[in-house]
Amino acid sequence: MLAACGFQFQGRLDFPALAAGVWVQSAQGSTPLRRALDEQLRLAEVTVHDEPGEGVAILRLLEDESEESLVAISANNLPTVTEISYRVKYTLRLGGERLIDEREWEVDHTRVQDEFRVLGMERETEVLRDALAEDLAWQILRDLASLPAPAAGGGP
Repeated sequence: MLAACGFQFQGRLDFPALAAGVWVQSAQGSTPLRRALDEQLRLAEVTVHDEPGEGVAILRLLEDESEESLVAISANNLPTVTEISYRVKYTLRLGGERLIDEREWEVDHTRVQDEFRVLGMERETEVLRDALAEDLAWQILRDLASLPAPAAGGGP
């Protein structure tokens, strides 16, 4: 029945280009995206190194930022519609080879707020930001899984 509608199980992602593991370089430190990416790489059983090394891929997060912007306000001058966006730009190198040139992804969420329900909005924003970071981390993982294994050096 599931196959009839085109549904397919996601299955496990394989990372042939990351056989020796990955080092994630980020100037921003601990961000929602960095935490989500580390967790998802760990769950996918990809070794995340604390420093670069021989054969270790370098995932460099060039930009990792989120913002909340006001879209509409009420007659009482209170926010009624806001947009939360999260953007990442990254590259991936393995040795001297650039496997992924600068790639950029952005996700956003528009939220309609009840002007009388102000309590908990900060926490809700935090939860939404974390969810957007998870979406971006999954997109990065799908990119990494799509890369072929590096060519073996040398030959006969």
